[in-house]
Amino acid sequence: MNPDEIIKGYRALIRRLGERIGIAGLEASEENRCQLVFDEIFAVTIDVVPEEGVLWLHGSPGGAPTGNASQTYRDLLASALFGKKTLGVHIALDEASNSLILQRDLPLHNLAYEDFEKAVTNFVNALEHWHKRLSRPNAPNAPNAPGDSSMEAPSHAVRA
Repeated sequence: MNPDEIIKGYRALIRRLGERIGIAGLEASEENRCQLVFDEIFAVTIDVVPEEGVLWLHGSPGGAPTGNASQTYRDLLASALFGKKTLGVHIALDEASNSLILQRDLPLHNLAYEDFEKAVTNFVNALEHWHKRLSRPNAPNAPNAPGDSSMEAPSHAVRA
């Protein structure tokens, strides 16, 4: 796929997502960026990198851990192993803002809308999980980590 086809496909995914969650006319910006806020808390940015044929989901569940930070970082690292307990989401620290960042890459080649919607749903679930976990720094790792099957929502569960 050439970059123009990639952008066209990305924009079609964004429009369909908007229709699905009740935001008529949702469009990506001229910079090919779309920002959504779910549950009035979780900001999700959806970018496309046409040269790589990749869509990025990214957002922050909150600031870097304080208090029992070593245990929280340990939980984050353990959850990130092979992406199984993070639903494929990568976890990183943005040193400039001292915030944790969750990020997921989705190759756009043959990306079905249903898979895109499920990825967005799972991403929001991961943001919500780590937001709660960061809000309770001394709590042990919650049994329902995002990668647990109980956290995966069906593809129709995207909410805004």
